[in-house]
Amino acid sequence: MMSIASPNFKNISRQPAIRDVLMYYAKERDHAKKELAKAPGLICLTFDNWNSEYTNDEYICITAHWVYKDRKLQKKIIRFIDLSPPITLDNASYNDVMVFCLKNHFHSN
Repeated sequence: MMSIASPNFKNISRQPAIRDVLMYYAKERDHAKKELAKAPGLICLTFDNWNSEYTNDEYICITAHWVYKDRKLQKKIIRFIDLSPPITLDNASYNDVMVFCLKNHFHSN
């Protein structure tokens, strides 16, 4: 069907697609690390929970925010992961658990 719609369309298999996505991910991850290393001051982290209404899967998105010397706000999503129970940010006692987990993760990398 796609070759009829667009004669220049080239079908690719799953393995090259996976390779390309992982290569792009690694490139963007390294770029984000360089940007965060150049931050002149504090880096603030925000957390946003999201759940799929279709599958009831829950996710958390962690975003880093910082300001460059030119006073421009910068932000990067640094993690988007499956959120397994019992970790949630709606309960103050679980906030401590999340902060502990993040500290251990960032200090070990």
